[in-house]
Amino acid sequence: MGTNRRITVELPSGWSDESIYFFRGPEQAGMAHSLSVLVDENPGTTDVDSYARDRVLMLQASQSGLEVLKEGAITMDDGREAYEMVYKVAGSGPRPEFGRQVFMLQGGTAYAFQGKYTKPTARTLGAAIDQMIRSFHIEE
Repeated sequence: MGTNRRITVELPSGWSDESIYFFRGPEQAGMAHSLSVLVDENPGTTDVDSYARDRVLMLQASQSGLEVLKEGAITMDDGREAYEMVYKVAGSGPRPEFGRQVFMLQGGTAYAFQGKYTKPTARTLGAAIDQMIRSFHIEE
C-alpha cells in the first residue's frame, strides 16, 4: 500500500499547499507508467465540473495534438461525484500515450489524478491506475 509521508510544514501567510504525489509504475511497451495526485487547497470553486473543465482547457492548451476520447461526470465506487477525462496524445516514443484525469472535491480541497499508459497496457496497467484512483480516501 502506498501512502504519503505525512509531513507538516508551517506555512507563512500568503503560502498555500499544492502538494503533488507521484507514483511510478512499471516500464512496459516503451513507457514508464505513472499516477500523480495534485492536492489543491484553494480550488476557487465548490463545483467539481467547473474545476475540472478549467483544468481540461489548460491541458488542451499545453499539449498540441491532444485528442479527448471521453469526458464528463462520473460517480466513484463510494458514491462521491467526480469528473473524468480520457485523452490520447502523440508520445515521445513510437506509440501515442493515453491519459486519464479524474477530479474530485472534498471538504473544500480539490484532488486531481493523472494516470498515463499506452494502448497495449490499457487493460492491465491502465486498469491498475483506475483501481488506485478508486482506492483514494482521506484520513480525517
